[in-house]
Amino acid sequence: MKPVERALADHLVMVMRDMSLAAELGVVQGKRMNAIGLLFNGHIDTNPVSEGWTVDPWGGCHEVLPCFFLAPPI
Repeated sequence: MKPVERALADHLVMVMRDMSLAAELGVVQGKRMNAIGLLFNGHIDTNPVSEGWTVDPWGGCHEVLPCFFLAPPI
């Protein structure tokens, strides 16, 4: 593992923790490390609310991954 790779992994964990996100270093291959953290990833090109949703599109969910929902209009 190159020192710069470890430094980058350490930095990414620090940035995520500074954002109050859970983050940790994880072993990937032998002595190589990776930054592991939970981030929200979303997009705004969604389908309109209509029949056929299997979850409440306005309620979000916490126990199902992936989680699909619509954010209320601003």
